[in-house]
Amino acid sequence: MALTPGGDFGGADMASHVRLSHAASRAGLVEGLTRPAAFVDSVRSAGGQRSRA
Repeated sequence: MALTPGGDFGGADMASHVRLSHAASRAGLVEGLTRPAAFVDSVRSAGGQRSRA
């Protein structure tokens, strides 16, 4: 799965969007979307603060 800024594919109104490209099995796609969602949820629950390792 690849993620690229939406502005690469449109005008200024696309700056707040992203574009996904995928070539995988359905199970691989589910996993590929679950991981970033879990990361975003963890950042939100931490109040936007991430600890540095």
